[in-house]
Amino acid sequence: MICPRCQLTELEDELAQNALSRLDNDTYVCSPCGSDESILDVAGVGQRESWPIKRPLMDWEMLMTFTKSVDVER
Repeated sequence: MICPRCQLTELEDELAQNALSRLDNDTYVCSPCGSDESILDVAGVGQRESWPIKRPLMDWEMLMTFTKSVDVER
């Protein structure tokens, strides 16, 4: 089964090995999408996009680079 959020990554056969989406807390997404959702929440952006998303997934390094470039208070 393909990830409903990115439509790029195959979900693991055992659903518990995937990520539970923060959008509805009911839908499983691929692990990279789960990380992307958590990064958006940490950044204060939240889940605003319709699925499938049409941008590259965020990673923690991208978030740290962004926060350093805008001098975000921690």
